[in-house]
Amino acid sequence: MSGVALTADLSTMLSSAKPDVVIQATCSKVEQATDEIKTAVQGGANVISIAEEMAYPSYEAPGPSEEIRKLAMENKVTVVGTGINPGFVLDLLVISLTGVCYNVESISAKRVNDLSPYGPSVLQTQGVGITPEAFSIGMWPP
Repeated sequence: MSGVALTADLSTMLSSAKPDVVIQATCSKVEQATDEIKTAVQGGANVISIAEEMAYPSYEAPGPSEEIRKLAMENKVTVVGTGINPGFVLDLLVISLTGVCYNVESISAKRVNDLSPYGPSVLQTQGVGITPEAFSIGMWPP
């Protein structure tokens, strides 16, 4: 037994654990992440979201983005949208891991996705099956 309690009730977890930071990592879209982010902010936590659209949320979802901004200011917390790639995995995480290093001469990171469990819509958005020529002239996703 690990001693780690699991719960599906974010509000209750926030009120009992009182974390300084919550990492929101459950979805890709601003509109899907909004409720979780707002709940964490209302619970007094700063939020790091790895949702891809959170790298520039006001472009994809101006309404929810403004709600999140206002709520964060009211609760005196921050919300940072890193996106996942680029963003958290290939930028922030890699750089953060160098914090214990005395000297860093170079950094190299690689992300490999196994898309085999996904259906045609995900494969299409990831460019699976298009030719290099179609990609180079901007016919992606098809």
